[in-house]
Amino acid sequence: MLNRYPFHKETNWGGTIMKEIDIHKAQSIDGKEIPNINISIMKEIPKNYQQIEDLQKFFDIEGKKICDTLFESLPGGTIDALFLEMMKRKQSKLTIPF
Repeated sequence: MLNRYPFHKETNWGGTIMKEIDIHKAQSIDGKEIPNINISIMKEIPKNYQQIEDLQKFFDIEGKKICDTLFESLPGGTIDALFLEMMKRKQSKLTIPF
């Protein structure tokens, strides 16, 4: 498979494809060390949710964990670019005439 993104590596460990990317962290300010971050996405969504509200709560917690972690280490410009890229990919393809 052709790698669409030249900035990440793909490896195959026993049938599991692992993608790895290197991202620059923010510079330290006033000597405050910026933590290195490793986000692991390896488990599938649990299937035991009975109520849609419980599943929504699960997604809310997962999203907050990612957001908190990224805000802890990324430069503001990278966060801005990430937000814009996500909005572009998520934007509705429908047009509503006024």
